[in-house]
Amino acid sequence: GALGDRNGDCACDRPSPRGYWGGGMTGRSAFADPHIAEGRLANQDARLGTLEEEVDKLQHKYDDFIAGKTARRERFAQLKDRVWGLEAHHCDDDHLSCKDVAFTCIGHNLVCDGHKDCLNGHDEDEETCSIAASVGSSFEGQIRQLDTCTKRKPSAFRFIITNVDVPKYFPQEPHVKATILMTSSKDGHETQSSLAVDGVYDFTHRKVILYSPDKDNLIFECTFPRHDNNHCKGVMKHSGGDVCLTFTLERID
Repeated sequence: GALGDRNGDCACDRPSPRGYWGGGMTGRSAFADPHIAEGRLANQDARLGTLEEEVDKLQHKYDDFIAGKTARRERFAQLKDRVWGLEAHHCDDDHLSCKDVAFTCIGHNLVCDGHKDCLNGHDEDEETCSIAASVGSSFEGQIRQLDTCTKRKPSAFRFIITNVDVPKYFPQEPHVKATILMTSSKDGHETQSSLAVDGVYDFTHRKVILYSPDKDNLIFECTFPRHDNNHCKGVMKHSGGDVCLTFTLERID
């Protein structure tokens, strides 16, 4: 027949095409020609480079989106807290608001004790029971108002958290150790002094409380806003509660 004889041999009028690698009828691969091979490899390399650039752009867009999402979430939480604080249902200074529809308040000593006293668990959630100033945290502020509290009259005040211990028997009041560094100026000369101090952390008010080792019985408190662990309002007061100095501190670690 036209396609073959009885022995199976091809009786085709044309030879079978060869050169499946781009060699045409010669049967040679295109890569056998160095000029063609180099051109194709360079083209592939350029395409891969373009793809890598596109992937990098997409990665940057994704990172920006995630960062923006986190910032928006924190901003929303801050606004929510501000609205909550303006409404006339918050608890007194000795209690924590459960922030529920029933406006429940629980005692300061029940916050972060390991047992849920708020029906919604707000008194034991991660946000409430996280310590804003962990070990190694350092905060500094400039004192520009008249200091009627201290003997040293510092112009700059810094505290560094050196240890935080959460007692098993009373976890709602972690013990804190810190170093206070003060810079003072007198007669045109700057002097620096340091104090090792003890204190506690107040979960209810997000507050570091440090006690002066001097005989002046001064107490330093730094209160953090909700959703902001980088700034705190510093207050120096006498043991009787009278405030004699206020200033703002910022995280520098």
